[in-house]
Amino acid sequence: MSLFEAFFVARATPPGQGGSGAPPPPRLAPFCRFAPPGLRANGGAPTVENAVGFCFPLGADSVKPSTYLVTAEFTFTLTGGDGGRLHGVCRRTHDPTFRPAAGERGTVKRWPQVLCILSPHCWQPFFSKALEVVEQLLAPHAGCEALPPDAPAALFLASLPAQLAVAAAGRPEAPLGAVLRVPLPLSGAPVVVDRMRRALAPPGKAGAQLGLSADAIELEVPPDLGNGATNSGISLARLLWFLTPRQAVTLVASLLLERRIILVARDADTVSAAVHAANALLYPFSWQHIYLPLLPLALKDYLAAPMPYLVGIQADCLPLLRGTPLEEVVMFDLDCLGSCTPELGSPTDDYWQLPFARELEDVFEVVRDHIQSPTEFDSTPKCTELLQDFFLRLVGSYRKYVRRDDEITPAALALGIDRPPAAAAAMSPAGGSAAGSRASSTNGREERAVEEETPRAHGFVFDQAAFIAAHRRKAKVAAFLQQFRNSQMLEVFITERLKLASEGFATNDRFELKVAERSVRQGVRIAGVPLPNAVAGSKGRLGNLLRKAGAAVKQGGGALVASIKQAGASQQEEVVAGRAVSGPALVRVSPNAHTLGLARRSASSFSSSRTHSRSSSFNNLSRPSANLAAMNGGVQPSLEQLRPDMFFGADSDDESVASDASLEPPRPTTSQARNSAGPLGAAMGASPSFGALFQAPSSGAYSPPVLSLPPLGVGSRAAAVWLALAVGNSSSTAAQQQRSRDIQRLGHI
Repeated sequence: MSLFEAFFVARATPPGQGGSGAPPPPRLAPFCRFAPPGLRANGGAPTVENAVGFCFPLGADSVKPSTYLVTAEFTFTLTGGDGGRLHGVCRRTHDPTFRPAAGERGTVKRWPQVLCILSPHCWQPFFSKALEVVEQLLAPHAGCEALPPDAPAALFLASLPAQLAVAAAGRPEAPLGAVLRVPLPLSGAPVVVDRMRRALAPPGKAGAQLGLSADAIELEVPPDLGNGATNSGISLARLLWFLTPRQAVTLVASLLLERRIILVARDADTVSAAVHAANALLYPFSWQHIYLPLLPLALKDYLAAPMPYLVGIQADCLPLLRGTPLEEVVMFDLDCLGSCTPELGSPTDDYWQLPFARELEDVFEVVRDHIQSPTEFDSTPKCTELLQDFFLRLVGSYRKYVRRDDEITPAALALGIDRPPAAAAAMSPAGGSAAGSRASSTNGREERAVEEETPRAHGFVFDQAAFIAAHRRKAKVAAFLQQFRNSQMLEVFITERLKLASEGFATNDRFELKVAERSVRQGVRIAGVPLPNAVAGSKGRLGNLLRKAGAAVKQGGGALVASIKQAGASQQEEVVAGRAVSGPALVRVSPNAHTLGLARRSASSFSSSRTHSRSSSFNNLSRPSANLAAMNGGVQPSLEQLRPDMFFGADSDDESVASDASLEPPRPTTSQARNSAGPLGAAMGASPSFGALFQAPSSGAYSPPVLSLPPLGVGSRAAAVWLALAVGNSSSTAAQQQRSRDIQRLGHI
């Protein structure tokens, strides 16, 4: 895979002054084109002409000359005919080739330009720094249609893939986390840019700032953040900073259910980065439908498509979308914390359908406590690790239901035939009499139903019906998987795993390593596929220890629940506009020279903007961070100390164990609409032309959901937290005695 496909500069050519009417809009055109040497042409890949319109997403009419222009960086994504994605990393500045008219005096207004690199890698930090260098090297040839090979900017761009190949040392995959020393060609003026900072290096640590000299600059290839090579360079903070924990859970649920999802923000950089982060949240899955992190206004008809999409639009486009038939769309306003449509807590909120939603909300709340800025990378690996444990509980047992396809012979598999003859015949048209056609049609439907229940590929079969039936006592998990089973996301996931099975599950994927460890504990073995031995022998002893620890915690469950309730009730909460809120808070401030429009974190309050706080409505933990700190001697655990079992409890091997908690949505009345008009609807001019999305809300109030908490068991979050923090890993006798005394005191509270 190449480092990048093309570089160009998109400019707006000033319109002529012919005629007495209004001047025509400027024409958008590419300049300074450059393609890396040795690049193979791909007929199905998007072209530079396709990308020019994305550089000015508000359209040519919005491009105006200005005296001052703040440099902006943003990204967009193009999808080719073969399904491959090409990411555009952009840098908007003033056009240096514009010359004022003769006799024009005073402050000169100049037109904008956008420098753009098209790449299969979504490495915004890497390419943004490269574009910053190219901008200064481009001056001698800024007006040309195509960069000559000996131009300083062309020499620098050509050296990027060469240095990447040196760092890869012959390996086909990109060397994630490698530092490239890229030579700077001689130009008329020295290159003056800020040094690049390592993504995961703590501030002030030696080596955090990369090198920069007169003849070379060091650039870091984005490191692996734990969620796959395709998501390297994508910070989850770019999304979580602008969402409440409650909104984040709703977004995850809507993504998995493949809704039509729109993210809205004023800045192109904010919304495009948030859409990339939303896709990264899904790892080990990935979004398979329409994917437009930055939607140009010219493509607004995509919003009326009768298929799922994940789209980002700028807030300035909202008034221009009036009359667009939007139906059953989930929208999040990133500029207004807590604003979304449908409203949080409404009957149509996808939050209610997601298993482990309460635990996942706690994960987002605690992780958000540690996010320092919307551009940081430090919190992404830990957040990804915790999210992987959530997906592990949903689909981590899939290997139990993978088996060899006995109906496929090795010879047929070698020829690329991975379907049995009966299934292939059912999918082909049948001839003969009308009665025979009807019988063939009936048999074909039955065969196709079997095919849907047992996806097969690469000589292996996945028993999907048995996979869902195994969660028969986890009603909410089974119900969710029943909806999820027909998603294209799950289909691609299973097909990729069947291919891995044919290769013996030889992979370094983080999620698959966790699945392998879980499979070893469960004793899962697929015929003909060797099990990894990295965690061999851990099943019996570890399982016995967990069961014994769970039984011990269960015996003291009454005292533990009482102490947790008292700890939750002691937390202070704010009441804002009749709404009790607790946890993380972001206080919006108006843009100025110091804030640059970013949200500012309040040190004293951290609002999650929930419809109802959990301590007042659910009589349960109100602030996971505060409770973790209370159980940890008054010290809040650091980001590195967080573990999945603190939130989800011990990973039970028995899939028939019932879920420890369930949330039921409020029952909708007949007068309630599918979706109600929210703040986004008002911004777009809510009218009947928008369909059901912006119908008037019902006057009837609904009751808050009620949490049903069964007796404390092995799978309980509280039990796991107590097991991790109260029991601990210390072998000191004095420490064990002290913990025993603490438990006795808790029993008398």
